Formats: sequence, C-alpha cells, structure tokens
Amino acid sequence: MRKGYVGLAVSLAVATGVLLHGVLYAGEMHGKRGRCGQGEGGKCMVTGKLMMLEHNKKKLGLTDEQAGKIASIKDGLTKDRIALNAQIDTLEVDIRTLVTADTIEVDKVRPLIEKKYEIEKEIGLKSIEALASAQKVLTPEQNKKAREMGRDMWKSHGPKGKGGHHRGPDQGGDEKGERK
Repeated sequence: MRKGYVGLAVSLAVATGVLLHGVLYAGEMHGKRGRCGQGEGGKCMVTGKLMMLEHNKKKLGLTDEQAGKIASIKDGLTKDRIALNAQIDTLEVDIRTLVTADTIEVDKVRPLIEKKYEIEKEIGLKSIEALASAQKVLTPEQNKKAREMGRDMWKSHGPKGKGGHHRGPDQGGDEKGERK
C-alpha cells in the first residue's frame, strides 16, 4: 500500500512540475508578444507608425524640423521601452523562481505579477503619448495623409504583416508600396 502512495505522490509532483512549466512558458511567450517592443521584428505598432512617418517624409511633406521631432519622439519611446522591458524581464525571473519552488508562496508572487502588469500598462500609455505627440508635430493635412497611408498599408498587407514589408517612395517603392 505504501508503494502506491509514494508512486501517486511522485506522479502528482511530476504533473505539477510539468503544469507549472507550461503555465510559465505560456505566460512568458504571451507577455513578450503582448509587450510593446517584443513583437515580430522587435517593433511595436506605435514604433511602426512613427517609422512610417519618418520613411515617408517626402510624401507627407515633412520639414526637416518635423522629421527631427518625430525621430526624437520615436527614439525616446524606444529608450523608455527598453528600460521598462528590462524591469519586466527581471520580474519574470523572480516570478519563475517563486513559482517553481517546492512550496509556492502566493503572497510573494502576487506583488511581482501586479508590478509586471503595471509596467506593461506604463509601456502602453507611453506609446499612446508618443503617438499623440507625433500627431501634434504634423499639420492637419499631414495627419490626414498619414492616416490614409496607414489604412492603405493595412489593406495591402492585412493583419500580422501579411504581404511583406511596405516600401514607400523613399525606400525604392512606387506610390502603392510595391518594389520598383
């Protein structure tokens, strides 16, 4: 009878370990894809929009001063995201350590998870603030043209970048974003 209990205990321990590993792995992967700055190509949607403005300077009629301000906004956001994502990475290591311990102390894990999501919220808000700042740099006509270009790019490439990289006239593409 005793061997049966030992076997059951070992089986439960292994199953718990596999389950926790799966939860942690899924959480890390979801977190990295969900975080601005950790998606495909290391760019977030806002950075992509700011880059689109930079790359289509001529088409939008941006002055050198406007282009410089856009670049400064993009670079500032990138630096902020790098620093905040590093904090999240550190928290994920601490969370993994606590969750894989023999006894999980929920009271120690909870504040780390809460902090992680506070930082992710901060990244999202900083991204929106950067986009709003960039809009203020542009004239109403330039904002309208940028929105149209964004819609056209979305239509031609669809969700998740289907269709490849958009090439503006400044990057060897024609007016429709096709290679010349």
